[in-house]
Amino acid sequence: MEETRLYESYEEGFSLCTRVRDRLPDLIEGYLDAMTAEAIRSHLAVCYMCNKVFDEMERTIKLVETLPFAEPHMDFAPPIMAAIKMQAEETAKPWWKWRPKPE
Repeated sequence: MEETRLYESYEEGFSLCTRVRDRLPDLIEGYLDAMTAEAIRSHLAVCYMCNKVFDEMERTIKLVETLPFAEPHMDFAPPIMAAIKMQAEETAKPWWKWRPKPE
């Protein structure tokens, strides 16, 4: 994936807000270089809408992290494996057996 930085010039037609919002998950996860992270933080300081999106994203992540872990039941495996096997058998048929019938 090509690394793009907010402080580099871009073609016309790209909104700075669009580029900032695309990079917000990277900012939250800490994947951005220092200069790009600072450019995004500077934009968030002056742009109400982007800052609102950023705050909502952070709150959503915090809420999801507080959810309790649900342990799946052991009896889920047999029906799932049976469905996978049935699907594999269905797709192994010749094409003329699974194509839709003409009306």
